[in-house]
Amino acid sequence: MQNAFGETQNIVVLGGMSEIGLAIARRLMGRATRSVVLACRRPDEATSQVASLRREGVDVRAMAFDAADTGSHASFMNRLIAEHGDLDVVIVAFGQLGDQTRFDDDPESAVRVAQTNFTGAISVSLHVAKQLRRQGHGRLIVLSSVAGQRVRKANFVYGSTKAGLDGFA
Repeated sequence: MQNAFGETQNIVVLGGMSEIGLAIARRLMGRATRSVVLACRRPDEATSQVASLRREGVDVRAMAFDAADTGSHASFMNRLIAEHGDLDVVIVAFGQLGDQTRFDDDPESAVRVAQTNFTGAISVSLHVAKQLRRQGHGRLIVLSSVAGQRVRKANFVYGSTKAGLDGFA
């Protein structure tokens, strides 16, 4: 929960290995920040990111989160709230670029990327927004890509997922 001065105390990065997400979290951290959660598919691989943010004097934890597994998003949010309380800032920073040539040969791989980049982002963002409304405060930051503004033939699956995310956000 934000303190009496409106300062951010808790930050969550969904896509906790994202360099941009981490840079935003670091920029938002202030003297009142007490916890940062890096939510990612393989939390055991986030040790250097956790250590880097801990050097700022903040409690940092990595939690398992799979954007593509929309069926797990409600339980993830319940666990997140139970362990960390109110959310001040949630950064949606996950996504997969993929390979357009592979998508052409294997449409299921394109579906998996769309499931992560678009469906997963919608699902978790709606869960987060519900929590922010419930607690009466907080900010949701959704990262997209310039590829969503100008979808190119060379990566139209990725670009179309980001265009959809832009429309949603």
